[in-house]
Amino acid sequence: MKTDRIILAGLALTALVSCNKEAAPADGGVFRTDEAYMNIRIAYADKGLTTRAVGDDTNPFYYGTADEQVVNSADFFFYNADGSYVTHVSQSASGTSSGTGIGTSDDVEWKGNSTVVLKGLKSKNYPKLMVVILNGGAFANNLERKPLKDVSAEIVEAIASVGTNSQADWTNFVMTSSSFAEPGVTQFYTTALVPENFQDSEEGAVAHPVVAYVERLAAKVQLNLGTAFDAENKTSIGSYHINGTSTPTELYTKVIGWGLNATAKNEYLYKVIQSDWTFSPFEWNDAANFRSYWCKSTNYGNGTYPDSYLNSTSTPSKNYNAATATLSYVGYDGLSVAPGKSAYCRENTNVTSVLSTENVNSTVTCVLLKTIVTDASGNAQSLALFDGTLYTEDNYKDRVLEKYHLANSAAYIPWVSSDGAAFRMVTKEYFVENNAGDGKAYLTFKDLSGTTEKYYRHTGTGTSAADFTEITVAVANTMINGTGLRQNTRCSLYKDGMMYYSIPIEHLRNSGKTYKDAGYQYPEADYGIVRNHFYNVTINKIEHIGNAVFDPDEEIIPNDEDNTNYNVGAQINILSWKVVNQTVDL
Repeated sequence: MKTDRIILAGLALTALVSCNKEAAPADGGVFRTDEAYMNIRIAYADKGLTTRAVGDDTNPFYYGTADEQVVNSADFFFYNADGSYVTHVSQSASGTSSGTGIGTSDDVEWKGNSTVVLKGLKSKNYPKLMVVILNGGAFANNLERKPLKDVSAEIVEAIASVGTNSQADWTNFVMTSSSFAEPGVTQFYTTALVPENFQDSEEGAVAHPVVAYVERLAAKVQLNLGTAFDAENKTSIGSYHINGTSTPTELYTKVIGWGLNATAKNEYLYKVIQSDWTFSPFEWNDAANFRSYWCKSTNYGNGTYPDSYLNSTSTPSKNYNAATATLSYVGYDGLSVAPGKSAYCRENTNVTSVLSTENVNSTVTCVLLKTIVTDASGNAQSLALFDGTLYTEDNYKDRVLEKYHLANSAAYIPWVSSDGAAFRMVTKEYFVENNAGDGKAYLTFKDLSGTTEKYYRHTGTGTSAADFTEITVAVANTMINGTGLRQNTRCSLYKDGMMYYSIPIEHLRNSGKTYKDAGYQYPEADYGIVRNHFYNVTINKIEHIGNAVFDPDEEIIPNDEDNTNYNVGAQINILSWKVVNQTVDL
């Protein structure tokens, strides 16, 4: 937005400040009566850039949609130079207003839709600093009478009016004063008020406006599909020797939605920055455009993140508790954003020491691509990756029986009988699929309680009753799965073809390194989400099968295996929204 445009749902905000006429401001204000006019203009932090298309890399800023720019209310907080509170003024788009000042609510009043009078202020002590909240709602009142030092620590959850149907349904975006570093400034998110801003006429104030730059608390992500995808959002992912056959079968993935994962639960009201940051060759501060490109989120340098799936004999636990986890995670069924549409989230950044662990997959905000594996006609394929081979779901169960029914090892497969006389080995119809977490499943035998059948172990060499010993279902299960923590029948089960791809969102990645280079040493700012940025992700192609989903309601914690074949090619242009373009080959 150009700086000469005033944004408040089309309303110009002109503040009329009343001061004591007995003395002029000590630092040279120009007003000489008991009233001083102040003109306040709200502008997005883009230094007057014009509207542009998302794909235009010649200009890294983008306005966004009309819904993303709507302003329904404005709150202005005024402070002395030492950060002490002076007054608060608010206005709605309808012209209604409220405010509280040094004494009572009578210390503030609006004049029509565009002017406000701040009463009871001494001319030598007029406010020196101001912060802005647009669409703040009720939580704007949380700053009432708080000094600036407390304002900087204010944390909010509601950064927009959030819809209930999908991650895309966010409206009425909260915006606050833009935060960037300037020499001699310690409160990076404040707007300085100078004597010239206080005039003895409305015309004079208009000629010397206070321009307050604002940015959205939300970050925006859009997922696009490239030309490799057909009209049904389907693309080939290569040929596979299913069931161990010599003739390969071509498989496809069909994108049916997407969403954001590992998203922050809250956010600082005003962006928190650190003036001594250095990120070579990336310049994080851009005072000329009234903005900055990195921040400290509420979990910066700390937090509790669940483990990735442990592909070992260790307990396969995610160590995940939704109530205590720092970030929020979503299940397959929760990925409801359509390709080509946008979703929004709070900022999420972290330091190298936190990212440099095997928990990095649950620490970085990701795009989760919701897909199904299909044949050429688009029919979903239920598959299982077992012992390094891809099987159909039924043939996987056959393979388990075959694996344990080898010469001289019949004792490892239970038998069944309904009368204790006629015995037969179990078939795959006796198997029950169980969730092992993270798309993994394992097999157990169904409980025969209430039936005439019972399980038996073959302990002899013949087939008479004396050669069999009755066992419980628990014993039967140990015959195929063992007694360890990792089940011998475990597979990656693409139930009904369900699978996903995890794409860590790049912020200012410059190294060009592939995933997990240098022992998880991720430079700070390579990955992250920063407010008022637009992360535009385009999937050019997918060349391998994705990550299995067995339980569509289970929260997805991307594991280390998810990125085995993940090589990302990204173009970073870091929006009003600052745009970050990312192209991905999977």
